Amino acid sequence: MKKRQRKKNEKKYITIYVDEFNLITMTDEERKQAWDDYLKYRKKYAFRKRYKDLKTSKPLMYVFPPSQSMGSLISEISKRSRKGNQPGTTVYQNQIDFIT
Repeated sequence: MKKRQRKKNEKKYITIYVDEFNLITMTDEERKQAWDDYLKYRKKYAFRKRYKDLKTSKPLMYVFPPSQSMGSLISEISKRSRKGNQPGTTVYQNQIDFIT
């Protein structure tokens, strides 16, 4: 693809605001996989063929998935922050509980 064609093709995508914080904690392989997933997302959701569709569309938001090391760190912190390994309790309330 020539330079002019590439530049013309790049203008057919909606603006995507990307949260890149999770890329900091990734390994090289995870980063490459995350970037490939981002390009697939961009091609699927941000491509607009007509100029009218391009101008009327709203920008998109994309967040890279957390890395394996960050996920294990978060799970370790959550284990230590709880007083035990029991799952949390779920409380169900009805509207009758609030009428007194």
